[in-house]
Amino acid sequence: MAPPGRDDVTGDGKTDFVTVGYFGKNVGWVENPGKVGAPWPYHEVDLPGNSEAAQASDLTGDGVPDILPNPVQTVAWYEVAKKADGKGFDLKKHDFGKVAAGHGVGSGDINGDDRRDLLTPKGWFEAPADPSKETWAWHPEWNMGATGIEILARDVDGDGLNDAVYGAGHDYGLFWLKQSKGTGGERVWTKQVIDDSIASVHTLIWADLDGDGKAHELVTGKRVYAHEIEPGATDGSTIAWYDFDKAAGKWNKHVIFQGQAAKNAPEKGKDRSAQKDFPPGTAGTGLQMTAIDIDKDGDLDLLCPGKSGLYVFENLGSK
Repeated sequence: MAPPGRDDVTGDGKTDFVTVGYFGKNVGWVENPGKVGAPWPYHEVDLPGNSEAAQASDLTGDGVPDILPNPVQTVAWYEVAKKADGKGFDLKKHDFGKVAAGHGVGSGDINGDDRRDLLTPKGWFEAPADPSKETWAWHPEWNMGATGIEILARDVDGDGLNDAVYGAGHDYGLFWLKQSKGTGGERVWTKQVIDDSIASVHTLIWADLDGDGKAHELVTGKRVYAHEIEPGATDGSTIAWYDFDKAAGKWNKHVIFQGQAAKNAPEKGKDRSAQKDFPPGTAGTGLQMTAIDIDKDGDLDLLCPGKSGLYVFENLGSK
């Protein structure tokens, strides 16, 4: 991924790419050689552990997205820090240790102080006034299990308190934790179901799909064969968006794609294949998904990569 606005690591005027690896357990960047056909040299920054994906998220509050990977053995993020000479940037590591580590990570303002906190399946780190230099307070206030990326924070029901939204990465379920206040003013979290029929939710985003200028639509779907053997592994793939009806107090589901279940899937996981076991054209959301106006017609389309292929869903609007 390339952090928007800061995709020139070397300061030479050419676009480079920051990347994380699962099997390589690495965080690094690939240098643009500036010549067609020339190799792109890889520069390793760190080896934090297996990362399925990463997000570009402004954790410092300086307007520039930083790098938030999900190495499941530890919690770490990498500040996109401008070099002293003003040419390019460094990736400065912030290590939060192993206590909060788990499958999934995210960011968002939990306590309403207009700072972007760091969210894990086991709780959240509170962003201080100076996120680059001061200690982040740890709040072990929930246990979500194995989630996807990202865990999101937003005031879902309009009560002035920001809630947490997440999916089960290797089981059934899309959920939100409603935030309320206890008798002593402490935060209280209540788990509520958005959709218990969807499995293997690995990525979810907010996007303005209806063109009203507000990114209030929650978009997600099934990662086809996230693990070849797990609850819902052979279910038909779903891609959908959800909106919350505040008056009714419930989520509405809008299906974008509904696929068919895998037929005659081999018994052993090692013998299963997303390309062979599911019907042709089976789309999923994989590890990352992008909402972008691909055809330049003024609305957001969806780009969905995964084990079953790379798919584009064109937004045809409501007309």
